[in-house]
Amino acid sequence: MRAIGVDAGGSKTLGLLVDQDGRVLRRVSCAGANPRSVGRAVSAKRLRDVLTQLVRAGGVDAVCIGAAGTGRQEDRDFVESVARTVVPASAAVAVCTDAEIALNAGTTDRPAVVVVAGTGSLVYGETADGRPVRCGGHGALLGDGSGGYDIGLSALRRYADVLDGLVPGSRLTDDILAELGLRTLDALVDWVARWPPDVHAIADLAPLVAQAAQAGDAAAKDLIARACEDLARRVTAVCSRVRTPAPLPVVCHGGLFDGVPDLFTTVRASARKTGSATIGRPTLEPAHGAALKALRLAQACRSGL
Repeated sequence: MRAIGVDAGGSKTLGLLVDQDGRVLRRVSCAGANPRSVGRAVSAKRLRDVLTQLVRAGGVDAVCIGAAGTGRQEDRDFVESVARTVVPASAAVAVCTDAEIALNAGTTDRPAVVVVAGTGSLVYGETADGRPVRCGGHGALLGDGSGGYDIGLSALRRYADVLDGLVPGSRLTDDILAELGLRTLDALVDWVARWPPDVHAIADLAPLVAQAAQAGDAAAKDLIARACEDLARRVTAVCSRVRTPAPLPVVCHGGLFDGVPDLFTTVRASARKTGSATIGRPTLEPAHGAALKALRLAQACRSGL
């Protein structure tokens, strides 16, 4: 028995072929294949390229593809239709969100929760019987207050106020100027307001905000505190809805936990306020979590479940 797991991100896609014991047999990567980020035509081409290379090994019984935005039926149908053009007709195909495969990469226990903090943020949990519960993950336009994009955009709003003469400059705004070289309000507006917005470049400012906060910058400390408060509310809401009296596994996934360490502290404190909890980082890549989910799907199909 073999299975394929794919993590179709906005900037990078990773596919893994695993054997029946979950051991990785082959890795294939390419640029982002998330349809919400790169468009359907590009997404389809890249997904087919990755899947084709993995399917060539033969013996594939199931495929699981994880991508942000696939909580929507229309997006799930699209990704599945692309996979069906490549994988064997006998293979089972599952499409799920990036949070689901990140949770699988962190723990097989249920109930469990994963907190994703990167460009955006999302808290996702599954109850003991597998029922999903989520909070956040609203995307750049609605915003995720504890995501890198929102933190970076808030810092740029502060910089705009400095350029308008409403508030004095500080370490934070000096660092933004040094990073971006935008000396006028017109230059700042042109850089932020272009379409589509460069959400990743804006999100990359979040660690800079955290560094300024650690150095004592009052404005930066306020922005980080707001992000932590937003995340705390979401963690508390999901943990409270999925947990049992037993210790609840909570997985922290995403680069923002390294760039903004206060977010990890917030997750730990918030989860433990709801009861006993074990907090950790994933031991496997999300694509591996997708592959393990595909294996379980293949086993269920063989059992006739």
